[in-house]
Amino acid sequence: MSALSVSALVCIWVLLCFYGGVNGYGYIKYNTGSGIVEGKLNVHFVPHSHDDVGWLKTIDQYYVGSNNSIQGACVENVLDSVMVSLLKDPNRKFIFAEMASDPLSLMPVPSACPILQMITRLLLGSIGSTTSSSCLLQQWQKMKTDCRRILAYINAKMILWCRNGGWCMHDEATSHYIDMIDQTTLGHRTIKNQFNITPRAGWQIDPFGHSAVQAYLLGAELGFDSVHFARIDYQDRAKRKQDKSLEVVWRGSKTFGSSSQIFTNTFPVHYSPPNGFEFEVSDDFMPVQDNPLLYDYNVEQRVNDVINAAITQDGRINVLYSTPSLYTDAKNAENVSWPLKTDDYYPYADNTNAYWTGFFTSRPALKRYIRLLSGYYLRASIFTPQMSLLSLYAYELKHILVLELAARQLEFLAGRRSAGANTYSLGDALGIAQHHDAVTGTAKQHTTNDYEKRLARGASESEAVVSSSLSCLTNSTSKDQCATTLPTLSQVDIPVQQSYLWYGSSSGDTDPQCSGAYIFRPNGSPPTVVSRAVPLKVVRGTLVDEVHQQFDSWIYQVIRLYKDKEHAEVEFTIGPIPTDDSVGKEIITRMTANMVTDKVFYTDSNGRDFLKRVRDYREDWPLQVHQPVAGNYYPLNLGIYTVDKKSEFSVLVDRAVGGASIEDGEVELMLHRRTIFDDSRGVGEALDETVCAENRCEGLTVGEVKVEKEGGEQPHPQPWPKWAPGEHWKSREEEPAMEVLQELDDGSVLLRLAHLYEAGEDAEYSTLAKVELKQVFSGKMIKEVKEVSLSTNQDKSQMKKMTWKVEGDNGGAPRAIRGGPVNISDLVVELGPMEIRTFLLTF
Repeated sequence: MSALSVSALVCIWVLLCFYGGVNGYGYIKYNTGSGIVEGKLNVHFVPHSHDDVGWLKTIDQYYVGSNNSIQGACVENVLDSVMVSLLKDPNRKFIFAEMASDPLSLMPVPSACPILQMITRLLLGSIGSTTSSSCLLQQWQKMKTDCRRILAYINAKMILWCRNGGWCMHDEATSHYIDMIDQTTLGHRTIKNQFNITPRAGWQIDPFGHSAVQAYLLGAELGFDSVHFARIDYQDRAKRKQDKSLEVVWRGSKTFGSSSQIFTNTFPVHYSPPNGFEFEVSDDFMPVQDNPLLYDYNVEQRVNDVINAAITQDGRINVLYSTPSLYTDAKNAENVSWPLKTDDYYPYADNTNAYWTGFFTSRPALKRYIRLLSGYYLRASIFTPQMSLLSLYAYELKHILVLELAARQLEFLAGRRSAGANTYSLGDALGIAQHHDAVTGTAKQHTTNDYEKRLARGASESEAVVSSSLSCLTNSTSKDQCATTLPTLSQVDIPVQQSYLWYGSSSGDTDPQCSGAYIFRPNGSPPTVVSRAVPLKVVRGTLVDEVHQQFDSWIYQVIRLYKDKEHAEVEFTIGPIPTDDSVGKEIITRMTANMVTDKVFYTDSNGRDFLKRVRDYREDWPLQVHQPVAGNYYPLNLGIYTVDKKSEFSVLVDRAVGGASIEDGEVELMLHRRTIFDDSRGVGEALDETVCAENRCEGLTVGEVKVEKEGGEQPHPQPWPKWAPGEHWKSREEEPAMEVLQELDDGSVLLRLAHLYEAGEDAEYSTLAKVELKQVFSGKMIKEVKEVSLSTNQDKSQMKKMTWKVEGDNGGAPRAIRGGPVNISDLVVELGPMEIRTFLLTF
């Protein structure tokens, strides 16, 4: 959202450059190069980009500035003008976050880049190029090279800073953690290769709430020192402003604790400029008039306006151009104790009746498509120490559809080709799709269509890779290598009642807030049961039994019970949702078990950790309940479960959805939505999809309802079954997981391994796991193993972490278990509980 904020903040930044008293016909330049000044109130001025990778317009329309009847925004012009301004004054700073709009990957042609041509002509000598300006006009490739040199020069002066550095500013509610890592890796490798820059700060200013996985995995484990954002619940912000706890040390992982903590800065207000400084074409603003010959010369007045907007207390101030990293360095140097944060920032509301929990489900067909292609691209393949890669794929070819094979891993096994089809375009499309207005389902319809086209084209090219690789793999594998077994578990079944209902979408009342793409606001009436008498048909087979149910003409369901599986699978078809009664509808399925859960349930964080949720409760502040339904919804990427003293009931999902436990013993999932009105959060359209992937939303895998018995002891809840993109269930023996195996452009191979169990989750499997690389890559000679950061942009041994003091921390928490260094002689990788390790291999 709010792609317009780029030029507004740039204008404020230019404003401060020329502050000073009038001296003849000029003015004294404000000294912005003095850095931090002791004894003064230091105001850090952080000009930044916010270039949406699609929202009201497509990513390309935003970049070139087309389709301006929707929104007047042009990233290309911003980049050109910013680079000119940066070169004028080395004290200036500007941070750029979204690499999918990176000037190197989307460098404009010469005719569209006159400012860069001018800079090139002026600076060729100082940068060291011997190319004439006439050659630049005639040879685009040479122009592109010189533009790179200019940008490298700017970065060498440390005035253009890459923050976050991912392919996009990903969503934190509806993105799977593997997709978050992968799009970040794509961006980090791009700027590392082009600029040799390693981002130090997370810049998640616009996502609609913030996850625990973002804090420790996409923060500390990336090597970030800090994360900065704007959107937290309005009640939470009010309390934190009062007790001065907007800035915290965030420990998002129970397993890793302080070893993966990160300094977290929440803005006191939104990320937009102060009132009166929105310099967009459509805004009513007072321009900066910096010519002393003008009667309305107002530089000093406007600078004072900025300062007054930035501070509320008296005292001497020092204003400096800054960045998130410089600000974090200054905070760390204070050497004070900070409040501790341990959970997440969900759900997020910006007003009494405005909970941003609708987007957890919005556009379920798109969410499903992204999840399917994610599995196709980088399916989290499972192997055991006894299973080589080739035997693994023989097993998968026998048991899994070809479309669910991991294209990148097949590309590696068959040999990556320098020409022809490759998997890059699918990786690019999936990276863009993680944007906080893409996978969320909160972009305009034509932009959503563009996301889907990119994904389809990427999938088509990757299919060619898969097709050319399968023959090699199948011919290299014997049937004996395909054998594997699943553990046998004792079960205690409990009855579960399932029904379909719908909440009426609010069209506003005394509070005009409507339910829409972002906001879930039911109209206050109890949910309507779709049907109380549901005819069913039972079909029995040798491999699977099916129960077919027709709840209404637009809701159909099939429950499958496989003879050799330990779970039930529910496939539903919902849509088109009828709105001929002029009522928007939020469709849920509710499952009720006879359990005493005491308001407690558990939901996943980006498909990785599970967090405890308590209905109508927030750990960080006394919650005032205004929306008892929407305010208790949480994002699901993996699933939700409830537990009591006798049993556990768990539900797994095949795409991002919203879920809750509104009553004890109940679990409900929102599966589809269709609203009549826009919710006034900028997209300007009602969420009015008429079909869901050809009127069919397939999926919803329901976890088995059972507990495990051991001897004569009382039943206890079974540990959560593990699952990853590609819909592959992991048994306990299939641990750890190979999450990525990919040959890179330089010939090295990216390998990422993950432990699947949290500390204390299971007595047997929450322990140190080992992977023998010699056995995994049998038949290949590994020459070098280099452990790197999660996004591969720095050696793991060179990563440094800041030390932070935490209020009330006595250092008594147990130390996290992590694997040791890899010895080149035996090539055994160790992984502690929940640990993810990334390596670059050379064969």
